[in-house]
Amino acid sequence: PRNLPCLAKRARRLSFRCSTNLSVDLRKLKEKMQSRVAGVFLQCISGIFVVAFLSLYCQIPGLYGRNGILPIHRLLPISEIPSEKFFTKTPTLLWFMPSLGLDPEHGMELMCIIGCALGGLTLLWEKARSSISYFILWLLYLSVYQVGQTFLWFQWDILLLETGFLAVFVAPAFGGRPAGYNVGLWLVKWLLFRLMFASGVVKLTSHCPTWWGLTALDYHFESQCIPTPLAWHFHHLPEWFRRLGVVGTYVIEIAAPFFFFLPVRSLRLLGFWLQVIFQLSIIATGNYNFFNALTCVLCLPLLDDQALGSMFSSSSESRAPKTYSLRAVSAVVGQKTGAFLNKAVSRIALFSVSTLVLYWTSVY
Repeated sequence: PRNLPCLAKRARRLSFRCSTNLSVDLRKLKEKMQSRVAGVFLQCISGIFVVAFLSLYCQIPGLYGRNGILPIHRLLPISEIPSEKFFTKTPTLLWFMPSLGLDPEHGMELMCIIGCALGGLTLLWEKARSSISYFILWLLYLSVYQVGQTFLWFQWDILLLETGFLAVFVAPAFGGRPAGYNVGLWLVKWLLFRLMFASGVVKLTSHCPTWWGLTALDYHFESQCIPTPLAWHFHHLPEWFRRLGVVGTYVIEIAAPFFFFLPVRSLRLLGFWLQVIFQLSIIATGNYNFFNALTCVLCLPLLDDQALGSMFSSSSESRAPKTYSLRAVSAVVGQKTGAFLNKAVSRIALFSVSTLVLYWTSVY
């Protein structure tokens, strides 16, 4: 009986240590979970597929129609289904359009409509985000890419095909919420590393005197793809700032990608923000279609569920008082209102940026 108080103290200390270790382990576990990240990644890929198919659909008559720049009927003179050509020469679903009574031009329009519809469905409905859905989206875009000729041979078209194929492995087999630990997201991270690192190294291996002499930005803003109105102001920034911009490009494209695979969470998050800010600056000064938006989507696997949640929710939400007094209720209501406003402002900002990108893509 005399030892009971000592035993009780030891038991309390042991339980405290166990609970502390458990909370630390749970925190580390949450930092590794990426179920929510995978879901947002799939939503964003769906949105980009919608934009890609919709943009192409509007241009098919002028580009690939019988009176277009590159009439598709000359590339695919279909009279019957030549299965051997389907597998060897031009792998595209357009070979099967005669069986539906459609010529190649209208077949492309049909595939774009199906792609927009399926992309919109997977964007809005979680249960539709399955491996099968993303495989169909990838196959549809591959089919139009194979016959798109010059107008679909851009870097962003190839990148969308690579990313769409990896989305097949990120998505669950039969829809629903993705797994917390996702090998597909690691492959997406590797794709991002290859893209950024190669983009930086090729500037040096090209032996271009402007990149080696840090003067590339003296010409970039006036010679890039369809400069935006802001490009004029960036072009007239001080010379030292433009030189610093070239150095920053090297750091972000060559050094920062190695942060993607480090075990230090803060460095991975730093890599995420460096890449996203870099891509947003490119969007602000030039029109590269959905290329930069897609690159931002590729950065999502650098986050975890906890980091993603902190962007759209208030950290004080979990500190609500446990009592039910009038003051406590008022505090809870205030905190929830603040969290709601936080989410609303974040979503409005995201919608505004997306609208701006789409506006620049269609107008400039």
